[in-house]
Amino acid sequence: MVQWTSGWHAEKSSIRHMLNYQRSDASANRRLLGGLFNSDSRESLLVCQAIAILDDLATPELINQVVDEDDHIVARVIGRLRDSGLLSGLRFPDPGLRRSVLDRISPDVNAWLHHRIAEVLHRQGAAPSSVAQFLVKAGYARFPGAVAVLRAAADSALLHNQTGSAVKFLELAYRASVHVEDRTAIAAMLVSVEWRSNPSVATRNFGRLRAAARNERLAPGYLVNLVIHLLWQGNEEDAHEVLLTLCVQTHDPDRTIEFLWSWLEFTHPRAIPGNVGERSIVDRTDPATLPYEYAVDVLHGMMSGADHKSSVFAAQSILNHHRLGAATIDALVVAVEGLIHFGNLHDAAAWCDTLLAEAVARRAPTWQALFAALRAEISLRQGDMPDTVKYGLDALNLVPAKGLGTRIGRPLACLIRGLTATMQYDEARRQLDRPVPEAMFRSRYGLLYLHARGHYHLAVGDPDRALLDFERCGALMREWGLDLPHLVPWRNDLAETYLAMGRPEAAGDYTNEHLRHLERTAKLHRTRGVSLRLLALTTTGENRVRILRSAAAIARDNDDKYELARALGELGGAYDTLGQPRRAQSLRRTATRLIKEATAGATRAPEPTDVAIDDDVRASADQLSTAERRVAELAAAGMRNKDVAVELGITSSTVEQHLTQVYRKLRVKRRTELRFLVQPPDPDRRGE
Repeated sequence: MVQWTSGWHAEKSSIRHMLNYQRSDASANRRLLGGLFNSDSRESLLVCQAIAILDDLATPELINQVVDEDDHIVARVIGRLRDSGLLSGLRFPDPGLRRSVLDRISPDVNAWLHHRIAEVLHRQGAAPSSVAQFLVKAGYARFPGAVAVLRAAADSALLHNQTGSAVKFLELAYRASVHVEDRTAIAAMLVSVEWRSNPSVATRNFGRLRAAARNERLAPGYLVNLVIHLLWQGNEEDAHEVLLTLCVQTHDPDRTIEFLWSWLEFTHPRAIPGNVGERSIVDRTDPATLPYEYAVDVLHGMMSGADHKSSVFAAQSILNHHRLGAATIDALVVAVEGLIHFGNLHDAAAWCDTLLAEAVARRAPTWQALFAALRAEISLRQGDMPDTVKYGLDALNLVPAKGLGTRIGRPLACLIRGLTATMQYDEARRQLDRPVPEAMFRSRYGLLYLHARGHYHLAVGDPDRALLDFERCGALMREWGLDLPHLVPWRNDLAETYLAMGRPEAAGDYTNEHLRHLERTAKLHRTRGVSLRLLALTTTGENRVRILRSAAAIARDNDDKYELARALGELGGAYDTLGQPRRAQSLRRTATRLIKEATAGATRAPEPTDVAIDDDVRASADQLSTAERRVAELAAAGMRNKDVAVELGITSSTVEQHLTQVYRKLRVKRRTELRFLVQPPDPDRRGE
């Protein structure tokens, strides 16, 4: 029991303050209460305080155990309080009087009573969450089993999405624990909870975890999470150190550790230490049951391109059988990535929407950002540019950009691609001006960023810079052993760039090389259609029509409106050259409608540009002079002004003057719109 020598004198003096409780109809009760305290001294006051704290939980038996007094003393006090009208049952009927009693309890006595109540409730088998609430108010936890109670209460709080309560329980458990193993496990739990809203390695709990890892006190499972978090924030040296520790400590790896190695190979290949020797592989003969067992299968499938059905089954198994939580988040992200990788975009979108809603319910903005970024990538591959922009912005706004670390690459890349496709070049440029961690370019997320930046440069008429980005992307993918056409189709990107530079032979080489890579993985992958469209632009006549029809069919099968519009637009131009204007007009009208559907209404468009071309505008192309048409055709093919000048033997200034007239007559703002109005010249006829 608490030391009452000095405490009791403080409590007696507090009675006078309590009796100053002002209520016009309570003067008689105040006199009765004062008389009660004066006659029964500390026991009466302690019972009264216990009743006020317990409130609805108060029972005679519980009060007896809390104050540790004889039953008849407690019964007499309760009886006199009831007789006087101060209690109704075992509650203060007047909330103001109860509040007055609570306010006058000294801090020491208040802490002791809360801890005592928690201890008694625990002995009686009360729920951990009820016991933990009293321990938190006490500020300490000293009875046997208190730490276990707090950890169980934290688990329950997380299950009910009460992250604030979970943190309070775990922080007290950390302070109360006397065992090093318990403290490191609790610190790891705190990091996982905090990471839901604050993905930072600068927190106190993350520092605790790092210290435990340096002292080799962290279990392998926690080391895996530590590596993922460190690489998230670009701390590659620290991650390398932890990986070496993991290799030393682990002689019989489980599937979680095997998952880490597979994930590193696919996401951060440069982070894998080169001096760790041969890694042990888990011998698994039984079917996978845990999320990370399935996730290993998904990662192996994505990296090898083989056993498509098995990998999709593994991804679906993760999503069907495992709920979103700290122990499953990485496996669930890999599962959605797998569905995206193998072209199951409708399933991926449905699961992403479900997981996004669950992340909102779990009050985890970091998880929301991860799934919003994946949703942006799905929308991009479906050719839905407004949703690409929307989800990209959502992901970037849910947590601070610094918190996203290296993973900013995915949502930022999707946002830039969406803005570029909807011709919001100024906004795309602003997004490219965002600072990004250098470590991002040593991860898979950097490949996505380079891909997006290259397409921006290509769209604004700077193919030289685009070429640098795409070549760097391809070089990194080959260096890392990730030369996967599903991941980033860099050969298609180079082909498109060489077409813009007027080098159809080089473009044809790269498209054919991309197609050869797809033969080993997925013949009808959406990027095959892009290859065929680009390849068609290096040919003429019926051959161009035939290839473009195949490209359009693949885009249609993959429900990619944006790519389908581009293929149909080119097909319309091909029919024009064959002398079939009606067919060409119908295809161009369809392409215009699809482009409008795929790009209209994109979020935060400072200068909305409608790329739909009306028939009367298209007819005005006939108003162009011969010189203006020649300049417009070459510009539509993607040539820069200086290259057009060399091609036509005129000055760059003259080219600019002609383009000004072309834009005015056709009522367009940018050269990227010219392709829908002016047929670029056939490569074989250029210069005739």
